[in-house]
Amino acid sequence: PILIHVWRNCHCNRFQSLVFFRAVISAAFCSFLFGYHVHEKAILMVILPLTPLALTSKQDASIFIIMSTIGTYSLFPLLYQEGETLTKMALLLLYFAFSYKALDTLHSLKHSPLLSKFELFYLSLIVILQAYQILGFQFLTFFQKYSFLPLLLTSVYCAFANIYCFLKLYSLNLKA
Repeated sequence: PILIHVWRNCHCNRFQSLVFFRAVISAAFCSFLFGYHVHEKAILMVILPLTPLALTSKQDASIFIIMSTIGTYSLFPLLYQEGETLTKMALLLLYFAFSYKALDTLHSLKHSPLLSKFELFYLSLIVILQAYQILGFQFLTFFQKYSFLPLLLTSVYCAFANIYCFLKLYSLNLKA
């Protein structure tokens, strides 16, 4: 249905580039979701084209904030040394704060927040999940037996956000 929608709306000059751009991002998203097990770095196929789209509307900016934050967090297991944890978290929090403030200022004409309370709560769970991976894994003997559990939790956590953002982008495509 999305291809039919793109085909019908491409004759209008105003929507031509925006609808096509969202369709390309949706195709990259589908490719990522169906190949999720391959590698975490594949999320960059979605985040990079989504970056300029975040400047066009508040809904696109919301999707970008969630995807870029979750996409960055999903790459954390690739940097597995203990000394890197504080730097990773500090950079992620600074990146989130800066991008949220910049996009919120850009789209401030609409007097509603950029992210919903649910989305902010979900993104704040990153800190709890990271704390579990550092502290809980070391102090709880049950979890030492299952060394794959922190990576599994990270993967499942990021998968929920990816599916949520895909559905949000898909609904934006259908509304355009």
